[in-house]
Amino acid sequence: MKRTWKNQFTGLGADMPKIANKLESLGFIDESWGNDICPKFFSIDLNLMVWVDYENENDREFKIGKRFAIVAQDDDCIFETDSFNELDEVIKKIIETKK
Repeated sequence: MKRTWKNQFTGLGADMPKIANKLESLGFIDESWGNDICPKFFSIDLNLMVWVDYENENDREFKIGKRFAIVAQDDDCIFETDSFNELDEVIKKIIETKK
């Protein structure tokens, strides 16, 4: 069975299916693994990882972090936010610059 956010994590938030579908529509692949602290999605074309943490801050392993993070291949965090709309806008801008 392929590992996905659905079978590796529970209690992420009611909006998680919408978030996952949107990331996949932008070319990201679900690479979630239960040994990680939260689901992750990878874009081969952009060479970026998006981490999606729990909606409820009390469920997050690191309480100081934001819900969404874009991480470059070299593990540098290039953007963090609690807003999926902001995340979506930044990803779209990155896609435009890569064209």
